[in-house]
Amino acid sequence: KVKKEKTYLAGKPHGVWKEYNDSGNVVNAWIYDKGILLGQGIVDANGLKQGPWIEYYREGEKRAEGEYLDGARIGAWKFFHLNGKIAQKGKYKIYWRRRTIRELKFMRFKKNRYLC
Repeated sequence: KVKKEKTYLAGKPHGVWKEYNDSGNVVNAWIYDKGILLGQGIVDANGLKQGPWIEYYREGEKRAEGEYLDGARIGAWKFFHLNGKIAQKGKYKIYWRRRTIRELKFMRFKKNRYLC
């Protein structure tokens, strides 16, 4: 049986909603602000974003899509204008120090090359 954890503010979805599988692992999560969906993906036990995520404008249109690792953006990401057209595509490069992410750098794609 699927279990869900939900919070509300003034009767509207608010905060992080979580859906768990039978083993107790989060299989989906949604972030709301006063009834407005801002993002969807997975969060870990510490509340950090993990894996694929989609983020939304307050108007409901897709704002960005990509992956997270320990709450930091990694790999290829796409960012969108409100009209749905791609504003930027690029890749986050991770610099590690003492097993933690120290710095992220976003490199934009432009005609088969990176712009830093």
